[in-house]
Amino acid sequence: MRPTEIIFEVTEAVEGGYDAKALGYSIFTQGDDWEDLKEMVRDAVLCHFDGEDAPRVIRLHLVTEEAIAVRSDIELSRDLSGSEAAKRLRREYGITLSLQCGRDGSTLDS
Repeated sequence: MRPTEIIFEVTEAVEGGYDAKALGYSIFTQGDDWEDLKEMVRDAVLCHFDGEDAPRVIRLHLVTEEAIAVRSDIELSRDLSGSEAAKRLRREYGITLSLQCGRDGSTLDS
């Protein structure tokens, strides 16, 4: 039975470009840029399916990953004050972090 569409999950490759993986099919490919990826995905789909059996529509879903901190302000401020990032800000840009840590208004300076 011919699928009407196929969906690819696309992620940015660590080494640059994009990686694409078909959902529900063993089809994987890569592209150096978005246009190259579209061409590579189209070729991979046509290779996987026998000519007339290929789906008519290919959907590319770009997935991005982002980490969000789930720590209290006090824990985070303690970690940030001595962190390498805080030291680098102070050393390279002369920026000093001053973080409020409690209800009493006390601060923790980097």
